[in-house]
Amino acid sequence: MIHPIADAAFAAGCVDVKPATAHPLEFWRETLDKIPFGKIFSMEHRPEAISGWPADETTTWSATAAAPLFTPWPDGYGEVPGYYSVLVETEKKMAAWEQAVKDMGYEVVGNLRLPRRAMAIRAGLGISGLFGPMITPLHGSFVYIGTILVRMTPPEGTRGPEHDRSPGCEKCGKCAEACPTGAITDEGLDQMKCLRFYMSCPDVMPEEHYSMMGRRIMGCDVCQRVCPHNEGIAPVAPSAEITAPFRLEELFAGPDLDAVAARISAAYTNKTNLRIQSVLAAANTGRTDFLPHIRKFADKEDGTLRRVSEWAIKKLAES
Repeated sequence: MIHPIADAAFAAGCVDVKPATAHPLEFWRETLDKIPFGKIFSMEHRPEAISGWPADETTTWSATAAAPLFTPWPDGYGEVPGYYSVLVETEKKMAAWEQAVKDMGYEVVGNLRLPRRAMAIRAGLGISGLFGPMITPLHGSFVYIGTILVRMTPPEGTRGPEHDRSPGCEKCGKCAEACPTGAITDEGLDQMKCLRFYMSCPDVMPEEHYSMMGRRIMGCDVCQRVCPHNEGIAPVAPSAEITAPFRLEELFAGPDLDAVAARISAAYTNKTNLRIQSVLAAANTGRTDFLPHIRKFADKEDGTLRRVSEWAIKKLAES
């Protein structure tokens, strides 16, 4: 679509952008209410409740920015998928787009508590994948979605709620076969069984999943890597700038929360959780040289960090 708002998104570094109407996302809300994750997932489904503007005076604009697919990280580092590794950079692109639209004289609401994937699917940017993320024509599921509300009459041809029921992917089942925890079934993704969920809520992580974490620090993209829609995405090596904060020596020494937050954002920078993931990464890669640090955690810490450290000591003793 040719529109100044779309032009501003491309100028900010986005790869696609489309508008949608601001009608309530009833289908999304009904779907979420049926699954366990919906009981703890706080998200508004009515754009009007956020902006205060009538739906016929509001347009939701959704844009995507490409996220990289990484080759394996160097030995001695925890791993963070491309989406999280460039999260702060991508959020800056979206903020620049939002500011550019404001500079045009529009009233804009950003940083929304709206389901961005659902808004982007309504707009026509992609289809829903069985494994959760939206799948786009050119960049597969390796995209970040940004959405803003703009006080304006929806442009002619703007898609509405009749497009909320995405036909979805072909459900080939490759993602379900690859998922280490069995979180993906024919019904879709159970977020509360996903490794990514346990990274934010480690207290409920089953011990049998500790070894499945590998050396992940934040995020898991196993399902995306096997998706046929991502076959055309060429993997790239993560730069030294990206990997630096996640060197295991650095994580055990600190971690440097500012350096980590500069990559994956402060929202995902929790010192205890980072230490838990670091201990798991060391244990799962046979790093016995970190045993002095891990023993301190087992002796002095409480709760999950202590439990994970005790497991790691046993595992490293067997290596």
